[in-house]
Amino acid sequence: MPRVTIALLKDDKTQYRDIRFKLEGVRTAASYVRNAEVGLVVAPEYFFRDPNQNDLKNYHVSRDEKTRIQDSLLDVSRDFPNVVLAPGTVAWKQPTSDRPRFVSEVALKGSSQGYFDHSVGMTALNKSVSMSLTALTQSGNPLFALGPPPVSHLLYNTLYLYHDGHYWGLDKQGDFHESSSDKVLVYEHGAMLQELRVNGYRLRFGLEICLDHVNGRLAQHLQGTGEGPVDLHVIMSDFAFNKAQHFCARDGGAVVHASTKERAVEISKRYIEVDHPSGGTQVLDTKKGVLRPFKPSLGPQSSVAPTNVGGFWVRPLLHNKRVTNVFQNVGGTYVNQRVEHQLGEYFTLTGVNLR
Repeated sequence: MPRVTIALLKDDKTQYRDIRFKLEGVRTAASYVRNAEVGLVVAPEYFFRDPNQNDLKNYHVSRDEKTRIQDSLLDVSRDFPNVVLAPGTVAWKQPTSDRPRFVSEVALKGSSQGYFDHSVGMTALNKSVSMSLTALTQSGNPLFALGPPPVSHLLYNTLYLYHDGHYWGLDKQGDFHESSSDKVLVYEHGAMLQELRVNGYRLRFGLEICLDHVNGRLAQHLQGTGEGPVDLHVIMSDFAFNKAQHFCARDGGAVVHASTKERAVEISKRYIEVDHPSGGTQVLDTKKGVLRPFKPSLGPQSSVAPTNVGGFWVRPLLHNKRVTNVFQNVGGTYVNQRVEHQLGEYFTLTGVNLR
């Protein structure tokens, strides 16, 4: 089995917002992993969104802008055919008037907030849309018999997987406050399974977006169909905690989670927080044997219970400088993988030897 080299892109939502910059970032990341046995570039949810908007409900770019993003990423995929791209999701929208037949035929749900309706299963054949029943119909008549629609746009939060100049799409299923009174989220299957032949290796990918991972959509699908676990389980979120019970990598496979906030951490053996009886906090650098003032950059206070040593309360610090949100399944235990290279503030490289 191959060694997978993963370029994990970051998105803190305050820097590097420009779409063109992000497209160049994907190309740069792909160039770093181009000579790997298998190269994988992954970015968080909403990686491509309106850079001028801070409100989740207004992230969505136009369909034309979404197409331009796709075309640019397809160019990257053609230039680096042995690299798999999962560069986050694209938040985009289209006018309701563009899909009159769809709007008149969808399964209408009664939530004006657009929350996910768990009655819509992964095996549903038709797309569904969560929107206000009264906003769309009156006495059972289709929406467009009523004149101008009160719902102006259909929203999509779409993951595109690229390889060798081809792509496959997945719409997010779980709506987490993304809809509004005049815009609604279109959703369908909450997980994607895709088998690819990459550089001669046949690999099964499973992909999920944020709330769909929290709800275990991929795990439910695999359990319902009897299909086995995947080689690589890719998650992108803004943001979701790691749900190990929903990880779906086979033994020897790996989970890759690109998130805007959640990162795996380890208990540092080098830095120990010391609370003095007289008040105040210092950090003991066990490598250098010196005390120094606590700095937030060393990591947040840990949840590890402190220990009283000679009247001093001490505890290890949680430290995330050299670990990443990549896990390998080793005999049923998911082992966190370490960062191999930190390439500026924009992305990290991590390698996993699939077995």
